[in-house]
Amino acid sequence: MKKFFVLAVILAVLLFPAVGCVTLPVNSTSICDQVPEGQYSVICMVAERLNMTPEMVGGIIKVGNITALAGEVYTAQDALNFIEDVTVFLEKAKMQGITYALAYKAAEDKYLKLPPATRAAFTIATEVFQADLPEVNSLNLSEFDYVHLFAYLESQKNIIEPFLIE
Repeated sequence: MKKFFVLAVILAVLLFPAVGCVTLPVNSTSICDQVPEGQYSVICMVAERLNMTPEMVGGIIKVGNITALAGEVYTAQDALNFIEDVTVFLEKAKMQGITYALAYKAAEDKYLKLPPATRAAFTIATEVFQADLPEVNSLNLSEFDYVHLFAYLESQKNIIEPFLIE
């Protein structure tokens, strides 16, 4: 069960994080509007390439997470434990630097090891993710990316916590 959440969080956190809502208004603003001048955001570049915003992709992941929790694909405690694991991974990555390509590869490796039923819960999300993004593959995640990745992890915790009560 924990393996399923690994994929969900890694994809959400490393590839397309956002702090948006599960449903987004059509004219919503994006974190990408806040990238400081002269800096870049890998998550925003990837989202733009996909003609989406990070908030849109984050919403898709959140819906998948809620569905999996409600369907008892994994437990809320497993999900929270994994968020802690991802937080530690990101803290280390931030100190050492990690490229989009390495982040994608880590997520893909975890995904391919998941049981078929677990992978099925995130089929829609996998349609969004693309490995061949040569313009960003070699870029390290930026400080801006990390700020929003950590915020996204906190928003995932907020989604999971009500499932701990059951």
